[in-house]
Amino acid sequence: MNDQASRLREVVADKSEYDIRSMSYSRSMEVITITSGKGGVGKTNFAVNFAIALAKRGKRVIIMDADFGLANVDLVLGMRSKYDITDLLSGEKTVNEVMVKGYEGIKFISGGSGLTELLNITDGQLERLMSNIACLEKETDILIIDTGAGVSDRVLRMVNASDETLLVITPEPTSIMDAFAVIKIMVAENKLHKIRIIVNRADNEEEAKIIAENFIDVVEKFLGVRIGSLGFIPMDRSVVQAIKNQIPFIVESPLGDAARQVNNIADDYLSIPRSDKSEKGGFIGFMKNLIKKR
Repeated sequence: MNDQASRLREVVADKSEYDIRSMSYSRSMEVITITSGKGGVGKTNFAVNFAIALAKRGKRVIIMDADFGLANVDLVLGMRSKYDITDLLSGEKTVNEVMVKGYEGIKFISGGSGLTELLNITDGQLERLMSNIACLEKETDILIIDTGAGVSDRVLRMVNASDETLLVITPEPTSIMDAFAVIKIMVAENKLHKIRIIVNRADNEEEAKIIAENFIDVVEKFLGVRIGSLGFIPMDRSVVQAIKNQIPFIVESPLGDAARQVNNIADDYLSIPRSDKSEKGGFIGFMKNLIKKR
């Protein structure tokens, strides 16, 4: 056991030495949660390819797989990590030991697929996990948190604590209805939270535009908030093949329709003025918002 890991356990044991609530922060890291109303809409696949697109534009990006117990980021990347979130929860490893470097220099932290202890993660373990990652504040431009799907309390806490949320939907009615349910609960807790939708697996741009506009109008009419749209990703056979090969489609088929649209989404996101993004204080601000109700 190395000295760094031993020191981490000491810090975790002595809460007075490392209290996230009293930490100061600078507005450096942007924290984005990527979520969906239901599973199977391509949320994780989008998260990985979006992260790579941002990295190709010079951003230092980390993906944290927070879909506890159903981790898929490493599968999409086609890379197995030696350690995962459970090693951070136990205090046996530090964040730098757990992170793995992927395409274009992105880093990711595996959620540990199928580990039952993550399904029953305690508040204390979650706080320990986040406190450990806080050391990356000055080394990262964007932290992408790939959450679970749906409206669980844990997902909603992460979503509302982040700077903003990208909500992935598909043209399927069930996806749209479930996404609306997610926004309804989010808005009930935080009307000012920034939400932008991504329409995945659209037949064409016209279909995606109609779905996005109608969805945004319905949300405004019934929930009283105006959300944004960040673009769409079309149906693309290269995506299916890339998933089978466990290679991100933006890497395997960089000239494909899906890759082109993800690049457009990355450009559009980076062009959004800072004033149009939430100001929650980077990762430390995220942590404070995450645990303030506990």
